Amino acid sequence: MRRPARRPSNAPLRMLLEVVLLLSATPRAYAQRRCHLGDVRQSDGSFRLGGCDELLLFGESIGDDGAEALAKSLGSDRSLKLLDLWSNNLGPRGAAAIARAVATNTVLQKLYLNENHLGPEGAKNMADAVVENRVLQSLWLSRNGIGDAGADALAAALSNGRARRLEALDLWGNGISPRGGKALAAALHTNRALRTLELRDNGMSNLPTLCAQLCADSLA
Repeated sequence: MRRPARRPSNAPLRMLLEVVLLLSATPRAYAQRRCHLGDVRQSDGSFRLGGCDELLLFGESIGDDGAEALAKSLGSDRSLKLLDLWSNNLGPRGAAAIARAVATNTVLQKLYLNENHLGPEGAKNMADAVVENRVLQSLWLSRNGIGDAGADALAAALSNGRARRLEALDLWGNGISPRGGKALAAALHTNRALRTLELRDNGMSNLPTLCAQLCADSLA
């Protein structure tokens, strides 16, 4: 008796279909667009961010005028995740403009303002900004001469869950005394978001004691 002819296996077709479905369900690799000054500054001095994911302006010295021009685009931008303004000769006026933009921005996650001239006033403006902002995770303010007044403003922003998303704050080398350090340490008792607080090179003789106390409180 002859056996019926075996039907061709559809296993290869089924495997191919599974691969196609898997690929269609896998998120596509996200290509970040990193921009520099020449990519965004227009001939009239204005800025057009144009879908940049990262804007890297390290050492460009755009100054307060440049910061104000940049802020006009930053406030309503919907793509920039990282803004590097390290060493750009920004003073309190430039810091105030950037702070106002950050307060209304809904996508920026990392802001680097190291080695500018923000002073206590600039730190206060940035403190107000992180309270209003809901997405910023990292703020670097090292070597800006913010002193105890700036530390107090940032401590107020960190206390009682006001800065809800900020996870890293860099205050290296800002002339903060033990008093300012105590204000920041006290704020951390009620803050549950911050994971990194950089306070080195501030001449704070009580820093080891503060750290020990914070560790003890976190384990209590």
